[in-house]
Amino acid sequence: MTELNRIRIENFRGFDSLELDGLSKINVLLGRNNCGKTSVLEALFLLIGMSNPSLPENVNRLRGVLSSESNNINTLKYLFHDLNLSMSPLITGNFKGKIRKLKIEPYYKPSSGEEVKDKSFDTFTTSSSIQELNGLKLEFSISENGHTKKFESTYSVSGGNIEQRIPKDYNESLRAIFIPSGSKDSFSLLKNYSELVKKKKDHIVLETIQKFDKRVESIQALHDGIYLGLKGIDELVISNIAGDGIRRYLYIITTVANISNGIILIDEIENGLHYSAFKLLWESILSVCETTNSQLFITTHNIETLQMLKCILEEESNAKYRDWINFYTIAETKEKGTKAYRYTYEGFNEAIDNEIEIRN
Repeated sequence: MTELNRIRIENFRGFDSLELDGLSKINVLLGRNNCGKTSVLEALFLLIGMSNPSLPENVNRLRGVLSSESNNINTLKYLFHDLNLSMSPLITGNFKGKIRKLKIEPYYKPSSGEEVKDKSFDTFTTSSSIQELNGLKLEFSISENGHTKKFESTYSVSGGNIEQRIPKDYNESLRAIFIPSGSKDSFSLLKNYSELVKKKKDHIVLETIQKFDKRVESIQALHDGIYLGLKGIDELVISNIAGDGIRRYLYIITTVANISNGIILIDEIENGLHYSAFKLLWESILSVCETTNSQLFITTHNIETLQMLKCILEEESNAKYRDWINFYTIAETKEKGTKAYRYTYEGFNEAIDNEIEIRN
């Protein structure tokens, strides 16, 4: 797979600038609430899907922020640092020598009501204070061996209609999946599991869910949802009834198992799960990550989650995973703004043993 080893984020959400270097196969992002962990995942998601002009709005939707549906396109400004539309978000990633860049710019509609034409984006000089935000322009590029290819997409809303322009000569080679905090969407779960059945990989889920709940004898994907066969019950039980913990666990594992050679982004992995499930969840993720050859980015601020991960990595049977994993504490400093501090397995282990606060 094409693994990301460095990302720089500028003028996005709460960041004026932030850089994460030395990224590994599994990357755990730590920090206090509202430190920007989720924003890092969103920036990664945007960079990997940089040709998709509707992705910035979809990222806002994951936060519960609507734009076109509420006829309030101005909510797109929440992507900009300090809501300053004159400072364009710039996300840069190094994928082992292949550099990807995404710049997000506001797309204005003049007060006359006529949209700015594509060719005049760079020359339009009217003050933004007397313009109406009409959408976004995505400028993106890929550089390799001294050669750079540049593209752009646009997303605009007018009169309730959405217009998207996508370059015809660009084909995306990367895949990413974003799992929001606490998400256990039943439709996506059904779709994920059905895909695994088609690929004859559904045994992965059954074997792990049986460790989660010994009552489970079978899993079946029917037209209206995922059903579980439970010991002592004569008919199948829809997973919604089995409990939020099982649904969250199933959602994460089916998502991770379904993507190969891609990048998986999991926000607040512990949300919706009892601490007793943490061990099984980490073991399942490590195993499936190895099988699918995917790169993971996971956020958490739960100390029990981290302590359980430490215990798992200490087991000799899991020694190979120690070199796969890095930890990043994201913190606000007085003099240097937001910084990311990297811990290898050894540093993380020492911090947990000595009760050093690495979540800041």
